[in-house]
Amino acid sequence: MPSSLKDLYNQEFFTCFGEKAQKCIPGFVLQEYLDLTMDNSWQNLELKQRMRKAAISLRPFMPHDFQENFLVYNNLILEIISDNSVQYSGLLYMFLAEYIEVFGIDYPEIALQMMEILTPLASCEFAIRPFIVKYPQILIPKLMEWTQHPNEHVRRLASEGSRPSLPWAMALPEFKKNPSLVIPILENLIQDESEYVRRSVANSLNDISKIHPDLVIDLAEKWVNGYLPTNKLMKHACRTLLKQGNERALKVFGIFFSDTVKLKQFNIEKNEIRLGERLDFEFAIENMDEKEQKIRLEYVLYFLLQNNNYGKKVFQISELLLASKQNKSFKKSHSFRIMTTRKYYQGPQKIGICINGKELEVIPFYLRTIV
Repeated sequence: MPSSLKDLYNQEFFTCFGEKAQKCIPGFVLQEYLDLTMDNSWQNLELKQRMRKAAISLRPFMPHDFQENFLVYNNLILEIISDNSVQYSGLLYMFLAEYIEVFGIDYPEIALQMMEILTPLASCEFAIRPFIVKYPQILIPKLMEWTQHPNEHVRRLASEGSRPSLPWAMALPEFKKNPSLVIPILENLIQDESEYVRRSVANSLNDISKIHPDLVIDLAEKWVNGYLPTNKLMKHACRTLLKQGNERALKVFGIFFSDTVKLKQFNIEKNEIRLGERLDFEFAIENMDEKEQKIRLEYVLYFLLQNNNYGKKVFQISELLLASKQNKSFKKSHSFRIMTTRKYYQGPQKIGICINGKELEVIPFYLRTIV
């Protein structure tokens, strides 16, 4: 297993690809392609840079006229797919999507046909975004058409490619500003038979909820109707709103704040921990009401930042039904292992417990990162 994703793009992979390309691209010379791709700059390139390099290195062997690329490209994809050892990975052949993005931007109709062919092999969710920005009048109808496509990967491209704020990808400012452009695409897929597609829809709605919360809550009120896949989708779509304690969003899922649910015996095991250790904590809740109540439990960590302010992150613990007069105890922990995605700073931190969107108690502790 490669130590880094970028190392998936190695000589063995490109040799395998080149052997297939030789069958489909007239004049393709494997060694020349390897020399162009894995030149002296290769070792210093990161994943996306390697994708771009592999795409650009393919261009000298393709027909000069991009309109003539379609047939050659189609044959190449069919040759790759015909190899039973090649399965959808989303990533490996994404450099072929880069090729479309770089060289097909002036030929949207041809480029979209190529993406439709490629998507069952590799994701085009990044490559399609410059086309959406440049040709919205072409792309929005095409995305709507793809919501009815028989292949789930193409249907997912309609939702994932149109996400207003897809991570690590070009943003779509017009969709951020006016989400009504993308909502019909998502509504067409909201009850898709594929959970893979539905989850993409939920992620797109979550993007939208950060700017237009009431719009997403309106959709949740419409679609939370007892149909389990839709309920699960909408809860995932509203996850940011739920973690924010948005009362309208919580209400959609039958969650209401009540001062008759009490937090008790909230304690942490140690007041000081070291980087790499766990913060162990425990607490109990009690329903003082005469009726059963639906409970959403979360804990909140306040991380010390470099500027001495605090970042906040909410973690869900559980959703449960708590009977009248019932007590329930919990023991949990949070790992402070070293992560590449978050830097911890030595000093006072805080942990709190939220019940149904309301933070009820906070306890300070000290994180030591320097021995």
